[in-house]
Amino acid sequence: MYKSWLQEPILGFELITLNSRRYEPNKDDTTSYLKIYSERVVFDYRPEDHWARAVSWYKKAAVQKELLAVQEVKRIEEFKAAEQKAKDGDADAQYMIALYYFYKYGIYEDFSEGSVWMRKAVINGSKVARESFYEWFNDEDTDIDDLDFLPPVIISKGFKFVDLKERHGKRNYRHGSKYCIDVPQELYSGLDFKETEIAARKGDPKKQYQLAWLYDRGHGIQQDMKKAIRWFVISAYNGYAPAQTELGIMYQHGIEATTVSLEILGKGTVLEKST
Repeated sequence: MYKSWLQEPILGFELITLNSRRYEPNKDDTTSYLKIYSERVVFDYRPEDHWARAVSWYKKAAVQKELLAVQEVKRIEEFKAAEQKAKDGDADAQYMIALYYFYKYGIYEDFSEGSVWMRKAVINGSKVARESFYEWFNDEDTDIDDLDFLPPVIISKGFKFVDLKERHGKRNYRHGSKYCIDVPQELYSGLDFKETEIAARKGDPKKQYQLAWLYDRGHGIQQDMKKAIRWFVISAYNGYAPAQTELGIMYQHGIEATTVSLEILGKGTVLEKST
């Protein structure tokens, strides 16, 4: 932990906006109708550069027995144990390490590193790795040495992964990921923004955490992800375990915070066909 919360690296992460559109073409295929539009804010950062911060925050929260942090620390330990076996030449462990890197299990997402371990697992004779390889490429003549991207597509029995970047932003549960552990709406839905803000500014760490979610979801106030992150940091530095866990999550998974989510049913505005 830095001496001042203002030094926390996440406060300096750039937020970039991604737009998503899905078009439904006319029968004549000359124009398209906007079907779904969404706008998401994501971090522009390298998670491997900040992995130590994620681990540090998880461990701080786990000391206070915050359940999600305890779970993540356990996964980090599982990764380390499997990594040692993989380095010792265990082909099945090498396949697991590939899974861990691809699905951010106990480690940050790294497709390149995951592909390296996948290649080793196939070459060293892991049955599940070879089945996965041929299921993905569907060609026994494929030369593994010519490939840079080798995803482990077969999920090992008992392996459970989550993607926590989607827990931020405005919620659209119809399209939400089943792998995302969400924050209970009860945490913030009944809160008065002004009262929460006053208590947060007076130094109440729980209220600071709740205020962060109000900004995050745009509940009772205009959505502002920068202010949300700022209050998560302040709450974490004041020792509130859920906020510490949230920083760990954001460093490990990043964020994919929906800021606009509109669904247009039927025929909407006619747009020029995108190319």
